[in-house]
Amino acid sequence: MTALMFHPVLAEIADKMPGAGAIWVFSCVLGLICVWCCRVSKWLYLLMVPVAGFWAFSGWREFVADSYFHDAVVIELGRGYLIQAVASGFAPLAALLACAVLDLARMRAGHQDFVP
Repeated sequence: MTALMFHPVLAEIADKMPGAGAIWVFSCVLGLICVWCCRVSKWLYLLMVPVAGFWAFSGWREFVADSYFHDAVVIELGRGYLIQAVASGFAPLAALLACAVLDLARMRAGHQDFVP
């Protein structure tokens, strides 16, 4: 009779997930690429902000919004991994925000090296 009952089975996901360090490295490299592109041309903010936003949204959607995957990650890898994975997804967006604030401060101060 127990064979007919539904038993949820959590697949092993720990061996398929990258380490927290690898996620941070990839997010920081993406952030550096976004900032470098925006330093080359200020018009590239229009392209890089959606790219960084998509990276942040996809990480949030995968790790937080999907409750089955969220629970499996917490059970197998722990809540710390989940927090780091979600936080690292926002690193490129935070880098672009910092770059934009510095660019606006330079523009308001009237620096000669500011090229739009």
